[in-house]
Amino acid sequence: MPDDTADLATVAAFVLAAATTSVLPPLRGRPGTVTIDLSGVPLRPYTADLRTGRAALGESPVDPPASSAATIRAAAPAFVMTAAGRGSFAELESSGDLRIEGDRRTAEAFLRDLRVV
Repeated sequence: MPDDTADLATVAAFVLAAATTSVLPPLRGRPGTVTIDLSGVPLRPYTADLRTGRAALGESPVDPPASSAATIRAAAPAFVMTAAGRGSFAELESSGDLRIEGDRRTAEAFLRDLRVV
């Protein structure tokens, strides 16, 4: 249903905005980028530049360092529920509903403190 997708997109965008203010500040100054690509919602991928502490939907950093770039792909409903404290991102990955591509340490550092309750 289109309305359900729009509602979920709003919640997913809120989770990503919260990550910008809660997860990024402690990681600022580290090399690397994290891109979160959520399926099932009409949102462009979210990309965070850890070095600068800046993030946006649909914008890629200029020349991200390949050695510390990570992409996290997940179904939006599962990602939102996990960020809300229902289970862990490790469990979500084990179930196949989340994939980490690229630098695992960068992705795990980002996901470690991502909780919106």
